[in-house]
Amino acid sequence: MMVDRKGNVVSFPTASNIISSEPRRLKDHGGGGTYDGMEARVAKLEADVAHLVKQVDRIDARTEQMPADIAVIKATMAGKGFIVTALGVVLTLMVAALTILSKLGVLGT
Repeated sequence: MMVDRKGNVVSFPTASNIISSEPRRLKDHGGGGTYDGMEARVAKLEADVAHLVKQVDRIDARTEQMPADIAVIKATMAGKGFIVTALGVVLTLMVAALTILSKLGVLGT
């Protein structure tokens, strides 16, 4: 026994009171056992799992194409990388030439 904050005596159940001498058993079939509504809950879980399996199959179908698509993108970008690099070099050379020419006074102000 214990006293709570208000001064009331509180008793706690003992282990022998909690555990009944005769355990409840579930039925072998037909549902209803000691957990009513279990069949409906299991049916809902099965339907949800079936839906998830369909979703995973759709995702798998979409991702099977990805390696081929990525290969096409890599092939396309490889050529574009060369063009971008070449343009960068040309612009750098032009800026360098203009800077040198302006320092030498060839370009008038």
